Amino acid sequence: MARILLIDDSAAAVEIVRQWLVASGHDVLALGVAESISRLAKRETVDLVVTDVCMAEAERAELLRVVRHLRPELPCLVLRPEMGSVQCLPAARVHPATHHHAKPFNRWQLDAAVHRTLSGTASHPEPAGLSREHAVS
Repeated sequence: MARILLIDDSAAAVEIVRQWLVASGHDVLALGVAESISRLAKRETVDLVVTDVCMAEAERAELLRVVRHLRPELPCLVLRPEMGSVQCLPAARVHPATHHHAKPFNRWQLDAAVHRTLSGTASHPEPAGLSREHAVS
């Protein structure tokens, strides 16, 4: 499957999402923002960046700037609050290969979002009836 760079400032969210992605067959690098920027700048081979958009403003801006300028072809899946955040969403729009997925989500919703992002298809509304049980928020 894909090699995914996972970036979130919540250790608990990183661990849950990492486990779900690994269980789906992906190779996951779960790193902090500074190390992620360094790896991307050195052209680390990854197929997808999955990141939380609501991080410290300086970290978020630098990460998205590096991805946009150094790796414009690299798809990004941005995890964002369901209702959006005035502070978070504008920064998430700076990368042309960005797809968005609202929190909370469960493993199957994450799998679908990763697949859509990797295949380059547009985001679709959440299918009706999916459980929010065991969701990441």
